[in-house]
Amino acid sequence: MPNTLAHIGVQGLLHRTWCSRLDLRWALVGCVLPDLSWILQRLLIPLVPVPDLLDLRLYVMVQASLVLCLLPAAALALCARRPLAAFLLMAGNSMLHLLLDAVEIKWANGVHLLAPVSWRLTAFGLCWPESLWISGLTLLGLLVLILQGRDLLRQPSPLIRPGRGRGLVVLALLLAYLLLPFAWLDAAEVADNHFVRTLRQVAERPGRDIAFDRCRYDPALGAVRIFSGEVLPVRGLTLTEPATLSLNGRFVDHHVVEVHDWHRHWPLVRDLTSGLGLAAVLLLLIGAGRDKVSGGVARRS
Repeated sequence: MPNTLAHIGVQGLLHRTWCSRLDLRWALVGCVLPDLSWILQRLLIPLVPVPDLLDLRLYVMVQASLVLCLLPAAALALCARRPLAAFLLMAGNSMLHLLLDAVEIKWANGVHLLAPVSWRLTAFGLCWPESLWISGLTLLGLLVLILQGRDLLRQPSPLIRPGRGRGLVVLALLLAYLLLPFAWLDAAEVADNHFVRTLRQVAERPGRDIAFDRCRYDPALGAVRIFSGEVLPVRGLTLTEPATLSLNGRFVDHHVVEVHDWHRHWPLVRDLTSGLGLAAVLLLLIGAGRDKVSGGVARRS
């Protein structure tokens, strides 16, 4: 997926062109909602023992689907001064985020636009995350923040404390966001999203195609460590130093993968640009600390 600054660049420019009279901050929140589950996963794994990382991957990818992104969008909208406008901006920008994600080449990956009707992943696969196109969009995102950030920080926070009734609805929406993915884990696995079904059926692996997005290669072992924690020996890689790779190939036995193609990633750059973008969105949403979140109930749009 493009880094957060790249999303801000594209979606901030579109907002400026088509929705300039509405609050840009809610559009920026929509830029990051589909990544919320992936962010929480990265925070969770080092802190909490996870018994089955394959199930966790299913949970996170289901939670990142468009339909479930609407739940935190609705919850936040109930804490907005203009709920309807805020919800529409977050929902629309969540969809734009997923469409932009689909533009990148991500083997074994994609986005769920039509779930739960269809669990087929959508992936257009036009460019790699390290391409000049993505670099240009990243610079555009930085420019958007520089040009718009100061004015946005001077404005009162768009958040408002919901009343008791709305507060209960907010809690219900967030609870649904946490629990609904469990209802659809099996459907995502049957569709072999991220090759989870292939990985789980160890006895049936030989001869099956496989692909991984951002696995860690260890030349000393001649193997990659994948998202489930499993270490798989690989054939056909000539790298002599550790690297983060995307690769595709096929299983030649229960554990060994013959690599057909691979691509090297530079995760530090992506992590830094995404971290900067996320910090900027959070700061703009809560304000610079001068304005407290207002009390009362948001007025209708």
